[in-house]
Amino acid sequence: MNCIRWGSAARVSVDGLSAEEVRGVAGRWCGHVESDRGADHRLRVPPLHEVVQSMSPRRVRIGVRGGAGDRPLALTVGPHTVELGSGDEPNVVRHSERRSPSAIEHELLIDIGINHLLARQGLPVIHGCAFELGGASILGLGESFSGKTTVSVAALRVGGRVASDDVVLAVPDGNGLFSLFPVRSYGWLRGRTREIVPYELQHKMLENEEDGLPRWVLNRDDCGESFVEKVVPGIVWVQSVDRRLKVSRVEPVDQGQMFAALIRASSPLYLSRHCPEIRDKLIPVFRSLCAQCRGYRVRLGRRLLEDPEGEMERLVDLSR
Repeated sequence: MNCIRWGSAARVSVDGLSAEEVRGVAGRWCGHVESDRGADHRLRVPPLHEVVQSMSPRRVRIGVRGGAGDRPLALTVGPHTVELGSGDEPNVVRHSERRSPSAIEHELLIDIGINHLLARQGLPVIHGCAFELGGASILGLGESFSGKTTVSVAALRVGGRVASDDVVLAVPDGNGLFSLFPVRSYGWLRGRTREIVPYELQHKMLENEEDGLPRWVLNRDDCGESFVEKVVPGIVWVQSVDRRLKVSRVEPVDQGQMFAALIRASSPLYLSRHCPEIRDKLIPVFRSLCAQCRGYRVRLGRRLLEDPEGEMERLVDLSR
């Protein structure tokens, strides 16, 4: 059995995949593989060679099933499921007998299982970007299309260093603070964001697409010191994009507003009545992050793309 580790605290054992397949999963999740040392949090997955390696549309319907009486709580990905264990029970991926899962469905099943096992350890996966710039360490929160990738690339443009442009894992670092580790091993650029990629990284972008729209992939391993392994945040940006504005606006928010933004950026299932034990572990993490950071509401205007260097330096100065 192989184990995927994030930092010094997060660990998930995976049963059913070969060592090479586990390394592939760990690489996608920015984790490291080591031999299993008796970790309680295990994910059982059917062998990958049984999966049909055909691509399907990236958007796959995900639902919730069970969770009442003796029925285990499960998340469905198309006709397939991952049963979410509790206590020392592992998560179990189950494929439908009606058809084999596509590569995308199989990837989602594994990701859901890992996400749940991390949450059971009190380690939330947060939909947000994290970067260092001008001596400031920033966690950016917001819905899709709220500019997380854009500010991350703009930070690179000004000489900053990025942990992640979209998803991070919060892990205690042993001195009362929380560090943010990257989850994805790549940046996923779209629209005009590619236009502000630093010159030295432009030739490293790989063209791709999602739902028929162009995307550009920027692999962490190809970008050297532009990416960092972790960020200890001191500032939280609650982001949105306002195309009516030319110049971005910054205003302070209190801990309650910051806490609400962290809740929205995490998985609602694990904070619901379906998962009370996990909820009781995650809420203190969000409170600690709020105590650790100062919060600001950032409304991004058009100048961020027109003058990324000047606008990012101004935003960081206003957030100090």
